[in-house]
Amino acid sequence: MLWGYAWMNKGAVHLRLTPVSPIHIGSHEQQLRSGIEFIREGNRCYVVDEKRLEHQLLEGNRLKDFTAQAGQGGFNLGSFFRLQALAAGERDKLLRDICSSSSVCPASIQRLGFIRPFVRDAYARPYVPESSLKGALRIALLYCFLKEQKEDSAFWGRQMTRVREVLHDRRSPERKRKTLGGFLDEFLQDFDLYHDGSRIEPRPQRQQTDLFRALDIHELSPKREVPLEIREVRIVSLTSQDAWKFSRRRSRAPERLALENPILIYPELLMPQQPPFGIDFKVHIDVELWDRFRPRRAMANPKELLEKRAEQEGSGGPQSDRGRDLMLGLLSCCREFAGDIYGREREWFAALEHGDANLKDLERFYDASRQPKPNIRIGWGSGMLTTGMFSLIEDRDVARDVARLFPQYRRGWTPYGTRTDQDTIFDLFPKTRRVVMEKDTPTHPPGWAQVEVI
Repeated sequence: MLWGYAWMNKGAVHLRLTPVSPIHIGSHEQQLRSGIEFIREGNRCYVVDEKRLEHQLLEGNRLKDFTAQAGQGGFNLGSFFRLQALAAGERDKLLRDICSSSSVCPASIQRLGFIRPFVRDAYARPYVPESSLKGALRIALLYCFLKEQKEDSAFWGRQMTRVREVLHDRRSPERKRKTLGGFLDEFLQDFDLYHDGSRIEPRPQRQQTDLFRALDIHELSPKREVPLEIREVRIVSLTSQDAWKFSRRRSRAPERLALENPILIYPELLMPQQPPFGIDFKVHIDVELWDRFRPRRAMANPKELLEKRAEQEGSGGPQSDRGRDLMLGLLSCCREFAGDIYGREREWFAALEHGDANLKDLERFYDASRQPKPNIRIGWGSGMLTTGMFSLIEDRDVARDVARLFPQYRRGWTPYGTRTDQDTIFDLFPKTRRVVMEKDTPTHPPGWAQVEVI
């Protein structure tokens, strides 16, 4: 009965995601090369589709010339077509025919060797994957649950003991990361499933008793064309109590550091627009399945917390509205989590007074009076604070050891006691942030959005 369970009694909730800062969702490992995988023409970059390119080369009788030139060093597909003596209109049509998508690229960006593409569906339309949004909802619910339970010193002490045991074990960093992540998943999976008042036997595996099985998010595909834009992104590194710099590429020779260029990243971004533009989508919450979950142990659990939030946020209407109320409860958790991170980010940027460039635009973004405030952060560049429970860990040694499991954050630590500003530096950890640039000035942090029920 359980395995062939047909979803019934679903509560459909209509929502809208509106970017508040530039958003990029895609693999950090995927990069497209200029002149081969994308062509820059004027103020746009066109992503090449191999099958379309092959078809056009055959149809235009250019395959022989292409094959002869493609094997040479420094080959550039854009230059190849420009040398075909095509009229401007013909060249524009050719670009549209051989490319699957395109995005705006400002003239201020001069060097563009690689870009990071936004994730797209089978029709080359940018979309927000279900996993990105569901992951943000999970972490928000866990954060609020653990934040509330942290008031119980005995409970929190047990969790920190478990974390320390993993950190001091002789496992690989990868195994330790998975184990710590499993600790968090346990809070959402420590349930039994019931049917007609009786527990289903044998007990399902934990992933089958995950609360979020009752929640189904449709892929966020916009109904109309979404203009993506390429922007330069840099990494801001904290170097002392109140100074910062743009991160540069590492060199083995320290004397060459001054000659190195800053790290430049060029992602495709979903930009905030005026008037605000949102992506509408639906969430289905299977209320009947939700009610079948019961905690295995008599203690506080995330399900209980969310139901309390749903009661506070909802209308208290009929049973058919419970899906909407549960979604409002989840968004309440998102607001609390995002609000805490938002405040920490404001403190981080406000503390940096001296550095490579002006941070006033970023300080204004995190201004306490800003309306509307984002309630979720998704995608690349959202940072360690937004993707884990790091901000709840107050034990300095535990926090440092957890951070060391993530190579990209290791350089953020200095040996304890070696710097006079160690306490202040710790409060501002992680000590790097990604920032979206415009005309050599950091203007936005990536990833912030507003999600609301419509």
